[in-house]
Amino acid sequence: MQQQINLYQSSTAENSKLGWTSWHSSMKIIVIFSGLLFLTNIWQIYGKISYGYEISNLAEKKQQLTKKLVKLSGQVPEEDKIARIEKKLRSLRKENIDKKNILSTLVKLQFKEQTGYSPYLHALAQQKLPGVQITSFKFGAGGSNISINGLVKRAELVLQLLQKLGEESIFSKKIFESFSLSAEEIPGIMKFSLQTK
Repeated sequence: MQQQINLYQSSTAENSKLGWTSWHSSMKIIVIFSGLLFLTNIWQIYGKISYGYEISNLAEKKQQLTKKLVKLSGQVPEEDKIARIEKKLRSLRKENIDKKNILSTLVKLQFKEQTGYSPYLHALAQQKLPGVQITSFKFGAGGSNISINGLVKRAELVLQLLQKLGEESIFSKKIFESFSLSAEEIPGIMKFSLQTK
């Protein structure tokens, strides 16, 4: 008996068996790869959704903090603003002092113009010394130069007149630098002259 071996069939069956297993293996790999790809996409979508919530929460917190910052910045001035305010305050204080000084000077000038030489005349009129007679007086340079002439019975009366004039506020700062005393034609009478310079 002769047996025929069909080499073609066996190799075809083997080939078909091998084809099935390779196709089956390929399908397994494709399914596994597709599953991994699907899981990766799901994970990315989940991450985007959760990150989206976090980003929106952070954006809300940022807006709230920005509003608080604006509110607080309006309440507390910056250091630059404080420095400018202090500088302006010093300037206003200095200006106030200057205005007070100007006002004081104007009042003094106004008072001086209103009174003229009357305080000098009033002070001279207050001097009531028996034996002293003021015959003339002159004022020059706005009251800084004063000349007083008169008659006295005794020389010491001139010193008493100077002391009494020194008690008057208008004459308290005046210094009579020139003094002369001479005998008059009338016996017992002397002529005196006092001058400031």
